Amino acid sequence: MSTTDGRRRVHWWWRVAGALLLYAVLEVTLTLAGYEPDPFRLALVVGVGLGATGLVLDSMAASGPAIWTDHSQPSVVPPGADLRLAAYVRLVEDHLASPTPGSALRDRLVTLSDGRLAEELAGPPRRLGRDEIDDYLRRIEQQ
Repeated sequence: MSTTDGRRRVHWWWRVAGALLLYAVLEVTLTLAGYEPDPFRLALVVGVGLGATGLVLDSMAASGPAIWTDHSQPSVVPPGADLRLAAYVRLVEDHLASPTPGSALRDRLVTLSDGRLAEELAGPPRRLGRDEIDDYLRRIEQQ
């Protein structure tokens, strides 16, 4: 008999002793609580629990610790990218590409200029050209 078989036999003796102790505790507790447990069914439940626990413990010991691989999704945004700048670029691109001009870029330019461009950009939304947007941004930076 190898040492592994001896260890397994010792494990099973401890498990059987634990199951007998659990059976006795459950029998006494349920009887004192006013229930009349069926000894055969209680022994069956404890035995099934012992078997399931033994299978789980043995399978975990045989396979070793679980190695979880990293399946995380790569970030769409490259590391170190400025998210706020990307949002502003999308805003300008959307304004230039949309069939009808919206007020989002105009409102953002007024907000960034602390209201200094409000008079120039007042009125209904109009399409701003690239040079005009560049001029507004340059003036905002110089403030």
